[in-house]
Amino acid sequence: MRKTIFLLILAIGCVPLTAENQTFFETGKSATFFLDGNMIIDTVDFMSSRSGRLGFVNSGMFKIINIWMVNFISSEWNFPEEREELAPTMDTLFLKNGGIIRDRIDTYSTKMGVFRFDNHAPIHISDIKRIYFCCNKLPNYYAEKLEIKPAAAYYTFMIDGRVIDSPIVYLENIKTGFANGLQVNTKDIVMINFENNQADFPFEKRRLSRTTDTIFLEDNNVIYKNIAKFNHNEGIIEFQDSTQVVFSKISRIYFYRERFEREYGR
Repeated sequence: MRKTIFLLILAIGCVPLTAENQTFFETGKSATFFLDGNMIIDTVDFMSSRSGRLGFVNSGMFKIINIWMVNFISSEWNFPEEREELAPTMDTLFLKNGGIIRDRIDTYSTKMGVFRFDNHAPIHISDIKRIYFCCNKLPNYYAEKLEIKPAAAYYTFMIDGRVIDSPIVYLENIKTGFANGLQVNTKDIVMINFENNQADFPFEKRRLSRTTDTIFLEDNNVIYKNIAKFNHNEGIIEFQDSTQVVFSKISRIYFYRERFEREYGR
């Protein structure tokens, strides 16, 4: 009886995420996890990319930009092996047959029970394990639950003049994400300063590469290599040639000389 009451409460509104009382669903129901850590258990009955909303039988409509993941199997949210497979610029669906769809979801048809996509053939809701909406690999709330600590507060200088002072959670070839939930195109980053919020280092500017990223280390050595990604779990940067350097040894990273000169001058 207590379990029934608990599920009814979940079905009519958002509640804070807890690790207890994991629930497994019959076909149709799902657990929807929001970026802020809230969760609802309900049945999806509407989705439109045009309106940007996902709707439920009992819980109403929600903006998709506030939703991280929908689990059609259970109320569990931690699937690290799936997070490594997420598409950086579109939605990702994991199917019950082991397949993965990386595409933009266009609509959900309640009558047909199918999700429709920009490019992929429609998929019936009963064939889906989980949907991860673009483009947040692991929102900060869930990273904190896993005790994944973001890197120290770096100052990230963007090509449009913005300076972002939130810790970097991940930096990959296409997208970079921050602890405050902001995500940017990696190609639009000019420089990351690990020491302070200054952008003018004339001596360093003269040493920038025009063909690779340039990494100035605290011991005054310089690395000329292209960065593949941040590994925020281990506190290292990985390069495309599979070599690594730890965060604590870095002073600044410059992403291609042309970008730096275009935004901050010679």
